[in-house]
Amino acid sequence: MAKITLQGYQCERCGHQWVPRNKDEYPNVCPKCKSPYWDKPKKKININKSIKNLELRKKSMKVYKIGGRLRQKDFIERFSI
Repeated sequence: MAKITLQGYQCERCGHQWVPRNKDEYPNVCPKCKSPYWDKPKKKININKSIKNLELRKKSMKVYKIGGRLRQKDFIERFSI
């Protein structure tokens, strides 16, 4: 039995693999998930940085709820950004 190799594409978002009907045209979207960014990998989110930003927001909201107005300079010194 002879082996052949097919040229196809794989979506970076959902992992779907397909062989296009028209080999001359570059696909615009993934046929399964319809993502126009199928050829670009997802960006990784830094969870630790997101959590730290969320904690800083909560701290700043507490200051405003108490009724004190905090200047940017004081905020940076207090919460060490």
